[in-house]
Amino acid sequence: MTEVGCLAHARRKFFDLHAANKSQIAEFALQQFARVYDIEREVRELDATQRRDIRRRQTQPVLDALHEWMRLQRQKVLDGSAIAKALDYNLRRWEALTRFVDDGQLPLDNNWIENRGCAEFCVNGQSTVGASRLVRKHNDIQDGELPIEVPRDRHGSFEPQLIPKHQTRWGGFDDKIISLYARGMTVREIQAHLQEMYGTEVSPSLISSVTDAVSDEVKAWQARPLDPIYPNARLDCIHVKVREGAVRVKAVYLGYLKPEEADQESRPVPQ
Repeated sequence: MTEVGCLAHARRKFFDLHAANKSQIAEFALQQFARVYDIEREVRELDATQRRDIRRRQTQPVLDALHEWMRLQRQKVLDGSAIAKALDYNLRRWEALTRFVDDGQLPLDNNWIENRGCAEFCVNGQSTVGASRLVRKHNDIQDGELPIEVPRDRHGSFEPQLIPKHQTRWGGFDDKIISLYARGMTVREIQAHLQEMYGTEVSPSLISSVTDAVSDEVKAWQARPLDPIYPNARLDCIHVKVREGAVRVKAVYLGYLKPEEADQESRPVPQ
């Protein structure tokens, strides 16, 4: 069995990223994907052999340049960031995503299967097309209501991991907001982060209501009394010449520690 990737899913990673924060990296990737789809529209009515030949001449150079660009961009972005995840998704599946170039019978993506072919597949006489549709529900969090969309699951084969079935309240969501707030992120930065990580749009007012709940504790911590004495440690290094057969330069490290119970003068600590 040979894996064939879906270019629409690869493009979707950058589309969502650009929609969230107008990423210039995502915008450039979308432009290159658009070039590939423009070529494909021109060869759609040709036979498989002609389509393969044109793909090799016109599409392959675009994909090669896009792959090299992705590889270079991945070296510049931080691990775990949204753009890193989008690049990793493409780079790890690149061979499967571009397999259509050498086979004129293969489509770029599986949209045509989802839109046309799914109706032909049935389980116990029932169509499974509905499985790709989304059902909107609302989950209560501590300070408001959060709308989410989950796949319709006619056969009960899908087990949600983030929010279990029949759960109407997501208690841990507030903790995630507070954790981001504790790291120094602003309300807008938290909103963008939640959009990237969970694909969910949370209003700034909701985030503010969650962070305001702990504002008194934050102010109390900031105004806490300081200890009367703190340990004071200093480290230094000097380089000296030592004769060991030949003259060599070695480092001598000195440490001075003034603990709480020490007197006014620092005591040297041998190293």
